[in-house]
Amino acid sequence: MFLASANAQTVEFNSDRLGKDFDRVTLHVDDYKLCQRICSDTEQCKAWTYTPAGFNQYETPQCWLKDGISRGFERESAVSGTFPDRVAPDEEVGERPPSDAAAAAWEACKDEKFGKHDYSDLCLVNKAVEEFDASFCDAHQGPLRDSCKDSVAWSVKNKCNELQDADKKDLCLRAVFVEFPSNTVCMDEENLGGLELECHLSLAHETGDRSAFLSKIRNMETEDRDVWIAALAAMELDYDLLELIEDNRTHDQLLTMISANRIGAGRHVEPGVCAAVVGGYTDADGGLNASSWADLCVQTVAMARVVADWADGRSIQEVLELQEQMEDYFESGDPAGDFSDFPMGLGQAMRDEIAIARSDLRVAAVTQSGSTNAEAPLGPVLDLDFDNVEDIPSTSNCVFGTC
Repeated sequence: MFLASANAQTVEFNSDRLGKDFDRVTLHVDDYKLCQRICSDTEQCKAWTYTPAGFNQYETPQCWLKDGISRGFERESAVSGTFPDRVAPDEEVGERPPSDAAAAAWEACKDEKFGKHDYSDLCLVNKAVEEFDASFCDAHQGPLRDSCKDSVAWSVKNKCNELQDADKKDLCLRAVFVEFPSNTVCMDEENLGGLELECHLSLAHETGDRSAFLSKIRNMETEDRDVWIAALAAMELDYDLLELIEDNRTHDQLLTMISANRIGAGRHVEPGVCAAVVGGYTDADGGLNASSWADLCVQTVAMARVVADWADGRSIQEVLELQEQMEDYFESGDPAGDFSDFPMGLGQAMRDEIAIARSDLRVAAVTQSGSTNAEAPLGPVLDLDFDNVEDIPSTSNCVFGTC
């Protein structure tokens, strides 16, 4: 069902516009209108898709923000929308497959028939296999796309098996699992060798569907499961996955790293994100305990903001020079103890950002874009007193964002 509003917005029920995502917001209100409002308030956003709780294995509603108008597919319970006025006159929109390769393949196959029967789908699969190009498969969605990608992967795998040199054959097979991930390929544990994690990571990242990944880790030992979750969280800069991490130290390290990397990528991070560290461990690598890790998180987030702001518009040479000076600075151990000697005269900016980073977490939970539109909090976050970091509880069973 398609609706158009008077102010050049569209709403499409049971529609999922795939691709062109630049951010994802975890919603705490089960209402597509919230997603629509977030997109409306975000200048870069030209389209959006809302998915309810339980969709694609996400436990909470999700809002996918898009910087272009991609192809829509019929998917029950998803809701999408567009802002046509934000699209440049020469920008391609509408029912175009996700890539030029897929578009060309589908254009060549869409009218193919075998007698009176539609041959277009099989034609597309054959082209993908002939060219060893799984991107052709993206002209379709759902089971057809998956089976098409499986066909490409197995075709390449058969070519690898024809190689006589054992080392080249092994290298070729390993490349298949990473470059052509699919549910079928990733379940081929006998031939995956040490690349099982890489295959499942590529599959989850490429498709946005985590069902196979979550199914794989369900019966793992806690330590192994944390490693897998941490790898996906780091790849996708995804706070939500931290709720599944059981080891507090791993959780806090990832929280810090993801926050710094999101800032570097120009994505929103709540100023008080470090208030969501869990703690509960007595020591960590390098002698850091839970209290000092919280303070390190604050400094890391502050430094990421200072460097990102300073680097905006600077040349690569200038950025590399700052990095070299920072390495020398930290090797000297901050002689003044107050960042006054921080390179490029950024000491005051560091102190200002540290003060901001020590603020309370003011939203219900740290979401993917930090939207403050959440109206139904999941629960309180760990209350940290950064003026007396030793007050952090020594034991805690809190999961990320809640206690």
